[in-house]
Amino acid sequence: MIWKSKTPRCFKGKDISKLGIHWKLNRKAWMTAAIFEEWLTNFNKKMAKEGRKVLLVLDNATCHKHQTVLKNVKLLFLSPNMTSKLQPLDHGIIKWFKLEY
Repeated sequence: MIWKSKTPRCFKGKDISKLGIHWKLNRKAWMTAAIFEEWLTNFNKKMAKEGRKVLLVLDNATCHKHQTVLKNVKLLFLSPNMTSKLQPLDHGIIKWFKLEY
């Protein structure tokens, strides 16, 4: 999760490291190439530890460029301008994510 502040008010008094999420600070709460690279490296290690190989579908945002050699994560980049065509899929995924969490 990328947030604007080091300790958001909603987590005041809580130990963020025990929430089970990766927490990153960015003044604008934007994904950056450095944050993505770090997350992708950690995700690849986690998938290797679990003996899993996964496909990660990404848009063509400039922050998604990486130099990491991946053995357990394959990246599939959508063609430019495809995000809007796939928007209805987002709604279904978001709905189920909200129900679960």
